[in-house]
Amino acid sequence: MLIAKFTAILMLCVLLISSLACGGGGDSAAVPTLGPAGCDPDRDATGAAIAAYHARYRDWPTADGQPGDMDWDKLVPEFLPYTPKTDSKCQWGVNGDPAGEVCLQNRC
Repeated sequence: MLIAKFTAILMLCVLLISSLACGGGGDSAAVPTLGPAGCDPDRDATGAAIAAYHARYRDWPTADGQPGDMDWDKLVPEFLPYTPKTDSKCQWGVNGDPAGEVCLQNRC
């Protein structure tokens, strides 16, 4: 019984943390999130593309140029050859703190 309660509390904590990742709680600062090993190549490629885009345009590749959800049209095909297939599940974004870090808005 104690293990079941502990497991339930742990799962609620994980859900809460994942829902707040990358600024999901309104004006709060985004938190960088690393996905499972299968997401590493997409995370690394997306991070490099964000850095290259920012170096060229001094803006983030999002709808408003601020940290948030990725606007893939600004990255593909110039900075990335294609939109990562994991985006539909993970919702890659640009972090606000530290600014420019790639992050996940949903758990992969």
